[in-house]
Amino acid sequence: MIREKTIKIIELFVRLFGAGLVVVGVLSFDWSPLFGVLFVGGGLLFAFRPSLAVDLLDFVAT
Repeated sequence: MIREKTIKIIELFVRLFGAGLVVVGVLSFDWSPLFGVLFVGGGLLFAFRPSLAVDLLDFVAT
């Protein structure tokens, strides 16, 4: 089982990754609106729901 502190650290990095995806999506919206929307949507999912990624990691680790 993954320790609670490790989960919090992973969630922080997942949130930062999600924020980075949002920035990339906003910047790429000019040359490709479809990719921009996908990056922003995926980034918001990672930024606001990091527990999904942690649950997936926990499932893969077991």
